[in-house]
Amino acid sequence: MFTSEHIFLVSLLFAGWCLHHISSYKPIDT
Repeated sequence: MFTSEHIFLVSLLFAGWCLHHISSYKPIDT
């Protein structure tokens, strides 16, 4: 069963993973 805390932790981990890859990839070149 997925609890609200579990969903929160997963979304937080996913957000951190996305930010890590976005910052290392740097698709925006200004």
